[in-house]
Amino acid sequence: MNSNVEDDVVEAIIVETVATLPSGFLEFYKDLPGRKPSELSVRLAAAWMAVDEDDAIDMIRDVVDRTVFSMLYLIDARFKNLKIATSFDHADTSAEPFPTDLHNRYRQRVEPGGLIWRE
Repeated sequence: MNSNVEDDVVEAIIVETVATLPSGFLEFYKDLPGRKPSELSVRLAAAWMAVDEDDAIDMIRDVVDRTVFSMLYLIDARFKNLKIATSFDHADTSAEPFPTDLHNRYRQRVEPGGLIWRE
């Protein structure tokens, strides 16, 4: 896979996950949508609101980071014994489906726990 494509994939994943999901997730629970939120949503909202906001963001960011890293590892490992190959490409380039190094590229940009390394 073209390293520029891998970098672009990782950047898009970072922007749409660890960079934005933690605060968006917490905002969702601060103001539950709909006329009658589910009982589970109400319970979770109460639990999240009982936690200090900075601590809640850190916990959510850590869960998102662990999930993203695990998914990228599965892609790189061809979904382990399933041998499913993936490929990403720009419209003007071709890409080989394997090998990829997305999880390592991600970890170079995002430290464990989900804090994004600043260049």
